[in-house]
Amino acid sequence: MPNLVGSHCNNQVLVCFLLLAIGSNHPKLAFTESGSVIMSTDTLESVDQEVNPGLWPDEGVVAIALEADRSIRESFRLHDRCTNWPDEKTVGIQSVKAMRLNARALEILAEHWCQKTPYAKTIPIDFMRREVTMLRKILGRPEDACMMHLDASGLKKLFSHGVRRFSSRAATREPALERFFQILEIFWTDGAAADGAPTDGPTEADGSTAAGGAPPSSPAGAPTDGSTPAADDSLREQLETVLPQLLECKLQIQDSSARQQPLEVDSCREALASARSCQQMAWKFLTSNGIDLSHVVPTKFAEEMLPHPAAFGPPSGPSLAESISAEVFPPVMRLLSYNLFLRAPAPQFTHNNEDDRKDERLCRFVEHLARYDLICLQEVFGAFSQRREWLIHVAQRFGLKDSHRSSTNVRPRFIVDGGLLILSRLPIVYKSQLTFDPGMHLDRFSAKGALYAKVQCGPTGPFLHVCTTHLQSTYSEDSAPFAQATRHKQLQSLVHFLKEQTNDHISDNGAFVRRWPLLLCGTLNFNGRRGLMDGGHSAEYRAVLQLLKEQLGEVRDLLFDVAGCHPVTYADTRLTGSQEVPVERVLTNASVYKSNTLKRQCLDYMFFFPYQPHGESTHEPVVPATCQIQKFAVDRSQDVGAPVTQLSDHYGVEGSLAIIESPAYLTAERPEQRSRITDSQGYKLASVSGEETATAQPDGQVQLDSGGDGVAEEAARQEAAAEVEAVADAEPTP
Repeated sequence: MPNLVGSHCNNQVLVCFLLLAIGSNHPKLAFTESGSVIMSTDTLESVDQEVNPGLWPDEGVVAIALEADRSIRESFRLHDRCTNWPDEKTVGIQSVKAMRLNARALEILAEHWCQKTPYAKTIPIDFMRREVTMLRKILGRPEDACMMHLDASGLKKLFSHGVRRFSSRAATREPALERFFQILEIFWTDGAAADGAPTDGPTEADGSTAAGGAPPSSPAGAPTDGSTPAADDSLREQLETVLPQLLECKLQIQDSSARQQPLEVDSCREALASARSCQQMAWKFLTSNGIDLSHVVPTKFAEEMLPHPAAFGPPSGPSLAESISAEVFPPVMRLLSYNLFLRAPAPQFTHNNEDDRKDERLCRFVEHLARYDLICLQEVFGAFSQRREWLIHVAQRFGLKDSHRSSTNVRPRFIVDGGLLILSRLPIVYKSQLTFDPGMHLDRFSAKGALYAKVQCGPTGPFLHVCTTHLQSTYSEDSAPFAQATRHKQLQSLVHFLKEQTNDHISDNGAFVRRWPLLLCGTLNFNGRRGLMDGGHSAEYRAVLQLLKEQLGEVRDLLFDVAGCHPVTYADTRLTGSQEVPVERVLTNASVYKSNTLKRQCLDYMFFFPYQPHGESTHEPVVPATCQIQKFAVDRSQDVGAPVTQLSDHYGVEGSLAIIESPAYLTAERPEQRSRITDSQGYKLASVSGEETATAQPDGQVQLDSGGDGVAEEAARQEAAAEVEAVADAEPTP
C-alpha cells in the first residue's frame, strides 16, 4: 500500500486503527518505555516460527529442572499434569491468576529460555512438547497425548502472557511473580526490538523507520492534502496514549473474570470511549488522505465487532448469592458449532485418504474445550468406537458436565448413528432427538437427524432452545439436484420437529407458541454462496431462509450479519501468485478441488430465532453478540510433525450470546418444563424432568425415554392422559 508511506506515522496509524476496528479481539502490542508501539507480539511469534532449534536450551535441561521442583512433582501426583489452573472452567486460559499458580514453572522456563535470545519472544510449542514428553518419561508417567499437549500449550500460553505484560510495561508486581519478571528484566533489559530492529521504531520494507526516524519521501501520486506533520503527530500521540489504556483495561477484565471478582466498569468505559473517539479521528485521517483499506480489513468495523456491553458484567459488586449464580450462569454464553470429521471405522474404500488422524486431531481439539459454554458437534460418531465417550468424559473435566448425543441403537435400519453431540456447561432441562428418513449415497447408512436441548441460562430463566443437525451431503455435481430434494424433505421434518419441541407457551387464544429464543446450528450442507468468489445469497439459501421464516418466525443468520457475506467453511483455497491451491490437503477429497461447484462452499451455519414476547414482558433476555469463523488451524511451523494443517475438513462457527436477566426472573419460581408433542392420534402433553429424553421417529411420533424401570414413564403417561382429558373438556364443542 504505497499510500501509507507518505507520513512517518502512517504505519502506526494503520496498525492502531486496525486494532481499534476489531475491538472484540485482545490487542497484542509491545511498547517502549515512552509508550510508542514497536512491534506486535504476533510479529514476535512469527519470528519464533523460524527460530533455529540449535539455539534452544539443551534437550532435557528444562525437563530435569521442572522435575527437580517439589511443587511440580506434587502437581503430577494430584492430577497427572504439571500445570495448575484456577478451576476447571479456566483450564488452558491465560491469566495472571494462572501465572501465579505456575510461578515456579515460569521461573524455570525463563531461566533457561531468556539467556538464549536477546529480545522478548515466546517459547516455540515444539520445544515445549519435547521437554514435556521427556518430563513425563523422567517421572515415569505414560505419554498421555491429552495431558502432554495441555501442559505444553498451557505453559507456552502463560509464558506468552507474561512476555506481553512485560513488553507493555503492565507486569503486575505480585510477590509470586516478582522473580519471574526480574529474570525477564535481567536478560531483556534492552529487549525493545526483535531481530535487530531499531529501538526507535519498526523497520519498513525499504529499510526506513516508521516512527521516531526520518520520514521517507512521499511516493509519486501519494495524496498529501488535508494532513500536516503537526496533525499527524497529534493523532499519533493520542493513539499512543489510548491504546495502552485499552489494552490494560482488557487485561483487567480478563484477570477479574478469572478471579471471579467485580470489574471496574467505569475505567473500562472511559478507555472505550477514548478509543472510539480516537478511532473516528483515525478514520477521518485515512479518508482525508485517500487511503483505501477495503482490501486490507472488512468493511464492517468497530460497532459490530466490539463486545456486547453485557460482557463487562454488572455495574457494581455482586452479592455472594449473585457471585455463586454468575459462576454457574455466566453473563455471556460462548458457542461453537463444528463438524469434527470423526467418522466411524469403515472399509478403506469409503475413505477420502489413507489416514485421517482421528486420535491426534481429537487430542488437539480438547485443548479448546474450556473456551466454550455450549458446543454443538457434527460427525462425532459413536458406533464401533469409544472416541465420543472419551470426548464426553474429558469435557466433563473441563466443566461441560451436561451432554446429549445421537443414539447408537439404530440397527438394522442404519449402520451407524447420526454423529451429533451437544456439550453444555449450563444445565440441560430437556432433550430429544429426531431421525430423518434414509438419505442417498453414503448418507443412507447413517441415521442422520437432529438433537434438541433446552438449556437453562439463569437460576430461574431465561431458557434457550438449541438444535444441531447434519443434513444430506452433495457428493458430486451430477447428484446435486437429488441431494437438494432430500435436504428439502429433511428440512420440512426438522421444522415440524422444532415446532413441536419449542412451542412451550400457551397464548391468550389457547394456541401453542414458542416463547424462548431458538439457536439452530450445524452442517446444513447447502451452499449459501452464490459463486466461487461471490459470498452473496444462493438460490437454495434464499429458499431455506424463506421456509424457516414462514414456519419458525424471524430468523437471523449470525455469521452473515457480522461478516457481511457467506464465508467459506469447506474446501477453502488460497491464491499463490497466479495459481489457486487448496488450504487443506489431507482430510478433504482431492476431487472436490477439481469442481467449481463443490469447492469454496459455505455449509455451516448458526441461525438465531429471537425471543417472542407474550403479554406485558418485552424484555429480550438473550442477545447475539459476536459470530465468526474458527479455522482451528494447526501451525506446522510451530507444531513440528503435525499430521494435518487443520483439525477438520470444515471450519467451525463460534459466537457469543449475552444473557440479560430481568428482575422478573430473579423473583419468579422455576418454571416446570413441558413439551407439546403431536402424533397421528391427536395432542399430548408430556411432563419431563431430569434426564428424560424424547425421541422422534420419521413417522412423526415421539418416544419418551426415562432410562428407568418404567414406573416414572408410566406415571408420566397417566399424567399426560389426564391433561389431554382436561384440555378436551375445556375445548368448546363444535
